Amino acid sequence: MADSSYDKNQNTIDTNKYSSTILEESADAGQSYVDETLFLGDSNTARMYRIFNYCSYDNAIGSVGMSGKSLATYACVQFQGYSGYKTMPEAVADAARRVILTFGTNDLSSSYSASSFASDYAKGIKAVQDAYPSVDIIVNAIPPLGQQHSNQNLTQTQVDEYNKALVQMCQDNGWKFLNSAEVLKDSVTGYAKSGYVETSDGIHLTRTAMDALFNYIRTHSYITRG
Repeated sequence: MADSSYDKNQNTIDTNKYSSTILEESADAGQSYVDETLFLGDSNTARMYRIFNYCSYDNAIGSVGMSGKSLATYACVQFQGYSGYKTMPEAVADAARRVILTFGTNDLSSSYSASSFASDYAKGIKAVQDAYPSVDIIVNAIPPLGQQHSNQNLTQTQVDEYNKALVQMCQDNGWKFLNSAEVLKDSVTGYAKSGYVETSDGIHLTRTAMDALFNYIRTHSYITRG
């Protein structure tokens, strides 16, 4: 279902205002940059390694259906030889140089404001930071929806609102924002580019989209000394 009232220009991000927060284009940092990064997220992150092999089980944790607001508390990670489950923040200690987090699709709700989402998500990110103080935090944009998508509760208008709130959240906390939605969006419609989301649901990213996303990740790198 498409959102007939959607205005792609309504919630554009002022890149000049957030120039110190949004990651700018860089030289291609290569596969080593990806290998040194820990990816945390929902089902689109799970697909990065379970289906498409852009990263591996060693440097990605994706939990299907997981929301940003549950990042600090939801135990979803099981280690070999350990009977219980740990939260993502508990699992990240000493795992990587940087963390790229992609949450928000499962938070979308008409009763949940962008500011509340960003506030709750920030608590989870701070839990990651507390567990691993030296890690670089990169918050990835929520990917765009297809113009036709299966869940009528999700709107591209709210995706844009949430992303706008995420940039401000990153600026307020000294985190970096990966504005990857700009390479996944169709410049005319504001929705996901044709062929970038699965036709079955209009939500999950395809291999073509993942190619574009990981190229964007490598060419908008954030490398600090440490």
